[in-house]
Amino acid sequence: ADRSLAWHPDEDVEGADLGADPSADTAKVPSGGLNSNYTHAEELQNAVIRVEEMMRDMVESGVDPDLHSFMALLTAYAKVGDVAAAGDALAGMKARGITLDTWAFNALLQACATASDLDSAVRIRNAMRTSDIAP
Repeated sequence: ADRSLAWHPDEDVEGADLGADPSADTAKVPSGGLNSNYTHAEELQNAVIRVEEMMRDMVESGVDPDLHSFMALLTAYAKVGDVAAAGDALAGMKARGITLDTWAFNALLQACATASDLDSAVRIRNAMRTSDIAP
């Protein structure tokens, strides 16, 4: 699926690969009486879904996502290390005429760090340099 439109109202988020392996992080999240098997990775994946739903709701109600909306999406993708989705979100920002800034690229770099994807991080840093965006 084209993740640049992950928040598009016509795309189903359920079952989407959000880039995190729930078995990779077994740190328990304070549950306050909730399911004690609920992991931090699952919480992060649910956060991604909530942000994607927020973006979808905005579009469905006629509100165009802005830089701040996309930054929430980029931050969520960065926390789960979904480099492809974060990159597609950046492409979506560019397609909507939203100026890409250092913060947006840094969120993409954070996704690379979370995913331990050095090759993508180097490519992104080079793209930042050619775009005159300070890393």
